[in-house]
Amino acid sequence: MIDLNFISKEACIIAKARGQTGNVFKHVAGEVIEAQEALYSEPDELANELADVIICCLSAAGHYGLNIEKAIEYKMEQNVKRIPK
Repeated sequence: MIDLNFISKEACIIAKARGQTGNVFKHVAGEVIEAQEALYSEPDELANELADVIICCLSAAGHYGLNIEKAIEYKMEQNVKRIPK
């Protein structure tokens, strides 16, 4: 099992080391746009861009000290409840 909280802290450290200390949500938005653009390219390129989106989101969680695993588990449970019966 992947420890998303550990990865979020590591992603945040890497982002800070790279000088990406501005608005983390602008960075996430930029990566989402790149993923959209990769939609019609090679599958590996789309996978790489989606990985960037996830890493940026995890970095944001690390930046704000969030327990992202707990939040994801909660949201998944909520999403299951929204499935029409």
